[in-house]
Amino acid sequence: MRTLGATFEDISQPFLEPQLLDQHFPRMQRRVRVLFESAQLLCEADRLLERCQQLALTPLFLLDPNYPQALAECPDAPLILYARGASEVLQQAPLISIVGTRQASSYGLQMTGRIVTELSELLPESPIVSGLAYGIDIEAHRRALQLGTPCVAVLAHGLDRLYPSVHRPEAERILSSGGVLVSEYPPGTPTQRKQFVARNRIIAGLSVATILPEAGLSSGSLSTARLALSYGREVFALPGRITDEQSAGCLELLKHGEAQLLSTASDLLDALSWLGTSTPSPRPQPEQAKPAVPASRPSYDDPLLQLLADQGALSLDELARALGRPMSQLSEELLDLELEGRIVALPGDSYRLA
Repeated sequence: MRTLGATFEDISQPFLEPQLLDQHFPRMQRRVRVLFESAQLLCEADRLLERCQQLALTPLFLLDPNYPQALAECPDAPLILYARGASEVLQQAPLISIVGTRQASSYGLQMTGRIVTELSELLPESPIVSGLAYGIDIEAHRRALQLGTPCVAVLAHGLDRLYPSVHRPEAERILSSGGVLVSEYPPGTPTQRKQFVARNRIIAGLSVATILPEAGLSSGSLSTARLALSYGREVFALPGRITDEQSAGCLELLKHGEAQLLSTASDLLDALSWLGTSTPSPRPQPEQAKPAVPASRPSYDDPLLQLLADQGALSLDELARALGRPMSQLSEELLDLELEGRIVALPGDSYRLA
């Protein structure tokens, strides 16, 4: 028996120590490692599911019938969503997103409230989607809550926390009034700046139409608008005054035909041919959704922007090699440009000009 035990120890040792596995069973190395890693992943998945149960979170997988259909149609839809609250609201079409500047003016706040009020009268069952951020986002949520309109708040961190924390009362009211908080990030994920940009694609993808009451040129809501366009969804913007910095982004979208002018909620229904129906369907993606290629390429002072202008979409690796910059530095530059609405992130860690 001692001999048998020693033999077993000799055989099992390579599987417990990776360096011995490489030495004695090189052809089995990859397969055995996958098995060990799979077991570890299953343990992690069990812990994650247990944490979701503790927090009353509902995981929604991409192939799950309860996964939001509109979002599932997007090429970069997250594989999993975590929902806290009434997740069935995500299937309650049509969802309308309202986003904009965090430094909203009194005009922007007033117009946001007016649009939400009109939507609640014309489409009382249509949920309002936003990001629970300062400015336009929180005003859209607050007015919707006042009117009893369901809310969907898309967050850029795990649902075991809330940012900004000052909006916790609104988050609790969203849950208590039949709304839902949503995130692609598992519990325990902290707030990071890059995650807000990724969050925008979910806001755009959930909604059949996106409205910008007020947005400056550097507002992250411009990336939401352009993502919505890339998904074949409709984008609307309020014009504002040409001298207001907070409206410069909206004017830019209108100037280039990336958004339709919105003065009342009826304009949205007219544009989508929804008048007279309470359960409209999104119209098919228009062929002219992609902007026309300019006759001549513009010139940029920033070598990164010029490279994208000359060569089109490029991956992070390709950009790093071409520019000779460290990945960490380049990632920060790309994030800043994306937040400014000058570039658009694509699936596969690639980027193109906005």
